Amino acid sequence: MQEHANLVHEKDQLEQQLLEVRKELEAAYRTIANQEEQASVREIKWDAFKTYSADQLEAAQKHAAELEVQVSALNQQLQEAEIHYEKKVAKESEKLALVNTQLNKLTQDVSKSAEMEKKVQDLEQKLQLAHSKSEVQAKDAVVSTRSREFSLDSLAPQNKQHDISQAPSTASPNPAQQQLREPSGIMAVKFILGVALLSVVIGVFLGRRY
Repeated sequence: MQEHANLVHEKDQLEQQLLEVRKELEAAYRTIANQEEQASVREIKWDAFKTYSADQLEAAQKHAAELEVQVSALNQQLQEAEIHYEKKVAKESEKLALVNTQLNKLTQDVSKSAEMEKKVQDLEQKLQLAHSKSEVQAKDAVVSTRSREFSLDSLAPQNKQHDISQAPSTASPNPAQQQLREPSGIMAVKFILGVALLSVVIGVFLGRRY
């Protein structure tokens, strides 16, 4: 921004100098024109010849030529300053467009990150709820199993009075009860392990993300 302000100030100074030189050149031309006009008049030509010598007229023409050179140089400097200013503006516009593009991309990434974080929070809540339900179901299964074992233990003295041929069937546990008892504990353990594994995966994902 400071460089831009300096260029604008330099441009204004060059334009001011150019305007002053042009005014001075016009004044010199008017002087020469007046001198020639006065010289065209016979009566005034004699007075002009006495007033202005040939050296003074040559000096005025030389000064006018120098002013023309200065005007040409100032015009060239002004054109170069304008070209430099246009390039600077184009470069700043490209930088601004790049910043806007990066800002839009960052805004989209932040929005996606917020949505993903919300989904992860919802999933964690669901996992916690499922984990709580699993614990309740596991506790219920344990209570039910212990209740059945207590019932079997209370029936054991009566089973001892049956015939010896029925002893193998009463000594071994009920296969249906054993099958009912084992899947409940195994499924509870599997579910808890699955929840733990999913939590680890989510943790790794969030760690890579942030």
